[in-house]
Amino acid sequence: MKKLALIILPVILFACSSQKGGNTGITGRHTIESECPPDGTCTFKVLKDKSLLVKTDSFNRTYYEFQDALGKMVLVYAYNKIKNPAYQDDFYSEEVVVETDNQLSNLTGEGEHDIFFTVRCFCRGKAGTYRLVAGTATIKNNILHVKLPTNIIDNQLLKDITVAFK
Repeated sequence: MKKLALIILPVILFACSSQKGGNTGITGRHTIESECPPDGTCTFKVLKDKSLLVKTDSFNRTYYEFQDALGKMVLVYAYNKIKNPAYQDDFYSEEVVVETDNQLSNLTGEGEHDIFFTVRCFCRGKAGTYRLVAGTATIKNNILHVKLPTNIIDNQLLKDITVAFK
């Protein structure tokens, strides 16, 4: 009986295999590999089962809200400048948002995907949300790479973003 158990146990263990391919660790831990601009902090979030609801305000400016959507995912990378407490309006942030599906199937470099670039600051003509046409977002070997155009705004800080998933 013990011999039979010793034969069956390895067969069962090798018969059960993990999922092959794909990006199975996307909602798990991650490491920001791109350099964060000076004088600030960078963060990355994965919002699973969320999508973007794109709207336009009364001034014809684009903005978005997050909404529940099964099978969708929103990836958010943000830079926040460290505030100087001596100045009330000393805030500045840049945020890149990518909408995709939970399998990241449209981040192969071939399909279309929504990328938004948002600037929040006390700066005339610069603040706002921009829908990017020329930006790219790809994932390969559990490494997300987002390449932004360098001329979205003057003195733009975020250009290339790389995040590795474990």
